[in-house]
Amino acid sequence: TRGLCGAFDNTVCIYTPRLTNEEKSKKSRAYQLAKAVMVYSPLQHLFWYDLPEDFRGEPEMEFLKQIPVSWHELRVVNGVIGQYVTIARRHGREWYIGTLNANEPRTLKIPLRFLKPHQPYSAEIYHEGAPGSREPADLNKIRIEKTIVTFESVIMAECSDIGGQCIRLVPVESGITRHSVLPAGQLSVPPSPLAQVTHDVISPRGRIALSFCLTETGAPVYSVTFDGAPVLLESRMGLVTAEGASFLYGLKVTGVDRGSHDETWAPVVGERSAIRDCYNSLAVMLETATGHKLQLEIRAYEEGVGFRYTIPKQNGLKELTITDEVTEFRFTGNHTCWPVYVAQGEYESGHKLSDVKRECERPLTVEIAGGPCVAIGEAGMLDYFRMRLEPSDRPHAVRVMPNGVVTGTAPFSSPWRFVQIGETPGQLLEENYLILNLNPPCAIEDTSWIKPGKVYRAMVLSTEGGKASVDFAAERGLQYILFDAGWYGSWRQPESDARKPYVENPGHLWTRAADPKPLDVKEVVRYANTKGIGVILYVDRAELEKQSPQLYPLYREWGVKAVKLGCVQVGTQYWAKWIHDQVRLCAENRLMVDIHDEYRPTGFERTWPHLMSVEGVAGDEAFAPATDGTAKPFTRGLCGAFDNTVCIYTPRLTNEEKSKKSRAYQLAKAV
Repeated sequence: TRGLCGAFDNTVCIYTPRLTNEEKSKKSRAYQLAKAVMVYSPLQHLFWYDLPEDFRGEPEMEFLKQIPVSWHELRVVNGVIGQYVTIARRHGREWYIGTLNANEPRTLKIPLRFLKPHQPYSAEIYHEGAPGSREPADLNKIRIEKTIVTFESVIMAECSDIGGQCIRLVPVESGITRHSVLPAGQLSVPPSPLAQVTHDVISPRGRIALSFCLTETGAPVYSVTFDGAPVLLESRMGLVTAEGASFLYGLKVTGVDRGSHDETWAPVVGERSAIRDCYNSLAVMLETATGHKLQLEIRAYEEGVGFRYTIPKQNGLKELTITDEVTEFRFTGNHTCWPVYVAQGEYESGHKLSDVKRECERPLTVEIAGGPCVAIGEAGMLDYFRMRLEPSDRPHAVRVMPNGVVTGTAPFSSPWRFVQIGETPGQLLEENYLILNLNPPCAIEDTSWIKPGKVYRAMVLSTEGGKASVDFAAERGLQYILFDAGWYGSWRQPESDARKPYVENPGHLWTRAADPKPLDVKEVVRYANTKGIGVILYVDRAELEKQSPQLYPLYREWGVKAVKLGCVQVGTQYWAKWIHDQVRLCAENRLMVDIHDEYRPTGFERTWPHLMSVEGVAGDEAFAPATDGTAKPFTRGLCGAFDNTVCIYTPRLTNEEKSKKSRAYQLAKAV
């Protein structure tokens, strides 16, 4: 507030008895000491009410003696107005850090990523508490601790509700070994012999951090913070294989590799013309007591965090079967959330984390009172079971719910598990490209045939009805027509065959008008091409299982532009691989793809941008209430395109109470 307009003379007191005797003005000595860093004033008044007899050779006087009053650099490490703040200031090569805390006791993380990389620093840390004690009971005393830190370190400030902390960092030129450096976490109490250091990966601008460590039993856990405040508390991680490799307990860290990445890429189609892919990364190599190895890859973006497991190639674990994944998301309280239990479910308000049941779909949006908003989900799911969520055995926590076993050959990677964080639900939607950034770049060299557009579903399955639909689309600025389920006959009839271009008696399972006239698909496609209109054909999964390698080249020969894959199966690794193999086969034949029913996207469309849309939502054929439509952008919309099958003029929008919506409401869905 006041600091935004320049220097201010705070007339800092350090030792006056009023700081301890008057209830309103009570503050710890560490709090007051930190003001020498916090307050910028080139004429810094210290000891304003302090008398010479108040000084008794206190060791913290050395900090006040050394601290400058003019600075070369300023960093705000964390802060919430009226709650807490940590500021770091540099003079020359030395850094001074001050932390103030109010209202309630807190443990604040102070990441040192602003330091010069790979340069060790001698750290003098001025804690609350009596010298020689680790208890902060005497707030009129200062406890000084010395250690060695680097830019990878994180110092913990344990502050009372009127407390603070100060740090002086001085570069060390020699005599420092790798083992004398505090790698990633300054603990406020001595670690037990089995405790492990914390490895933090922090987003490029420092707002989001994921902390990874091993517990005293060697169990992998992580936590997530936003602007220094906890979002996810210590949450479990790990895999189990049928080959006897359990990556749940008894692990040790054998290597850590850090990196960063920053590029901007242009989607072929999408919600924005350019996407920045910018993150800091951490790869942690873990090993069991039996010598089995697991790599944990973590990325921290400004939009959130993502992590995945990789089982590297190793002796005794080449062909593998994953039988369980214990990834957990443990929140700080019983927050509001938006669960559904089928991909095409309707969103309803009024749910808490304690209400979440098994089979909860992803992404799951969670609203924390006072902010932020969080979405947990899955990215890059290609050859694995589909992630759903179930209650954990701890309060306010959900975990990955496996769906069958997963088999593979090492090296083998799981999908990404992500935690997206935004100050508002709208920010989550604006930054829903996080899921795309967790997928590989485009695999199609020539994308000129991938053309987005608006679609009209032919309501009369006949040659005449198809041509009328083409005319309707051409006159109204649409680009495609769709022959939906039933154009080659009912899938319930064994004689139905999606290879036949001429059908005497098409089915009419989803159409409003029955028409006994035959359908000549090739003739409609020919006519449509003369009008600049593309034709999309629905094909049922059962038909694709029989003959998809023959169908796709045939449709390309006819001039069809896209296929809609219907009644697909989801959930297990087998069906995940089957669906994505179909998408690749379509790319080979220059056919765009729309997937319907229970499939939800996980960013595969970045790699294969001809995957234009999917369902995985309660579209308008479900005639869901208006509240569902206002929830979808902030829930289902976070994982990508969804085919809402928008209705505009059907009488059901006015005649049925549940599904009533104004025409303007329906029109707005196009945006």
